[in-house]
Amino acid sequence: MSQKLIVGNWKMHGSRASVQSILAQLKAAQTSRHTLVVCPPYPYLAMCAAALEDSPIAVGAQDVAASTHGAQTGAVSAEMLADNGCRYVIVGHSERRLAHSESDAMIAEKIVRSLSVDLRPIVCIGESYPQRQAGLTETILFRQLGTLTQKLSPEQLSRVAIAYEPVWAIGSGKAAPKNDILHAHRCIRQYLNAYGSHSNTLLYGGSVNPQNAEELLSIAHVNGLLVGGASLNGEHLLCIANTCV
Repeated sequence: MSQKLIVGNWKMHGSRASVQSILAQLKAAQTSRHTLVVCPPYPYLAMCAAALEDSPIAVGAQDVAASTHGAQTGAVSAEMLADNGCRYVIVGHSERRLAHSESDAMIAEKIVRSLSVDLRPIVCIGESYPQRQAGLTETILFRQLGTLTQKLSPEQLSRVAIAYEPVWAIGSGKAAPKNDILHAHRCIRQYLNAYGSHSNTLLYGGSVNPQNAEELLSIAHVNGLLVGGASLNGEHLLCIANTCV
């Protein structure tokens, strides 16, 4: 069994009490079969990092600024994230791309900044439902990856985890069909290999839960999962992180 990367994206959910409850559940388990990362909202990053400092569970952020400092109200730099115990950062989630008009170029800049302070970026790519229906999945994925190859060397890109998150599956309660996931991950792997980036961790995200985790992790080229709603329950997240694949 190869070790996978399981990332829990808590999005804009939680309170001090609920975060402490999840952390208590995770810490009680001590270990998991796979590498586990939790990505809480900004206010709880330091709290999570302190609580998990002596555990194998890593902490990540949900976004990062493309610059180092300055008059940017509400922005948080990669340096600040690293200073607060983060080891990972999610970049380019579809919710950021859509609600905040983040471009492929901006996302690439965020990845460069993250790598400069040894944060491991988890970049999200994926197509919308109309794009899928129009047969544009590969076109969208290659466009999103293409901006990365313009900004990053093969060595830099090899340090980036790629999360395929079809927009139409996020929050739907139903993961993408197995063949769709296989096709997308195969295309991503081939594109990266052609550029000279051979060691990327490829994740799937979109309505992941304890019931479908084993099937999803058994798909070729899927090296981990980006988990949304199910990660807000410590027991469910641990169940996914202990999936026997």
